[in-house]
Amino acid sequence: MRISDLPEKKINEEWYDPNNYNEQRVVNRINWYDRTAVKNKTNYQRTQLGILVSGILIPIINIISFAPDEVRLISSILGGIIIGLTGFLQLRKYHENWLLYRSTAESLRREYYFYNNKVGTYSDIKNDEARKKEFVERIEAIIAAENNRFIMTHRQKPGSSS
Repeated sequence: MRISDLPEKKINEEWYDPNNYNEQRVVNRINWYDRTAVKNKTNYQRTQLGILVSGILIPIINIISFAPDEVRLISSILGGIIIGLTGFLQLRKYHENWLLYRSTAESLRREYYFYNNKVGTYSDIKNDEARKKEFVERIEAIIAAENNRFIMTHRQKPGSSS
């Protein structure tokens, strides 16, 4: 069974089972980070494509000497689109989010596989309870580190307007 095949569930206090941490927390987080990384990658690439196409069209339009002024106005509009899309990328931070979420998903996945196969850090821990405790601590540390990196990435620089 693949991780992505497992259903994603919302965790709430009524049904959260600490004995089922892998599926309720880890698998849900891996799936969320995977999906969100893909969304951010797609948004980033589409926006960059818009910038690229607009940038390519501007000199072509400007070279057309026989074109009426209305056609040349398109060049100005495309320049505005480039500025708008670039600002949008800076605001939404699709590229940064894509890389952040992808690396977090892969870190969680690696930890999940190591734990389930009793390799790496988990190979030396013979007590199942101690192994589970180490796993939970490591998973939560990965998630906390991602949260901190997200905040640092999205924090406004001093002097900028809110």
